[in-house]
Amino acid sequence: MSGTAHWKQFDEFLGDDLGFMMPVTTNDGTTLALPAEGGIGYGVLNEDKKELGVDWIKATVDHDALAAYSLAGGQITSDTTIELDTDIASANDIVGELSGSKPLLHTALEADTLDLLHRLGQQLLGGEVTVQDAAAQLAASEG
Repeated sequence: MSGTAHWKQFDEFLGDDLGFMMPVTTNDGTTLALPAEGGIGYGVLNEDKKELGVDWIKATVDHDALAAYSLAGGQITSDTTIELDTDIASANDIVGELSGSKPLLHTALEADTLDLLHRLGQQLLGGEVTVQDAAAQLAASEG
């Protein structure tokens, strides 16, 4: 979300009525949760800059650093104790949902299961596996 624009700009392009969005469909017995994602890991994969990456991680998990980063950079952080001092409704709505947010599937899976997910996706598209078989394989993979 925050990679799209500074949170101070959300209302400018989102507006009060997100009428173009369809309501989310849920299965019985499920609860909606905001999918939250952090992208910090993508910037620290360079082995030659490992120490810089570690410093970046330490800095960005610090409460005061996150608060400053949120204000200056426009990111909405996953730290629910950081408050946005704003009357921008869309930003406040997003922050209000953070406490119940859940990680996206690809960040919650082990590496082997993520590889299996990718492979099964291709097999599903090619008709080589059924949805039920794919779901069973994924369930077995996570043990």
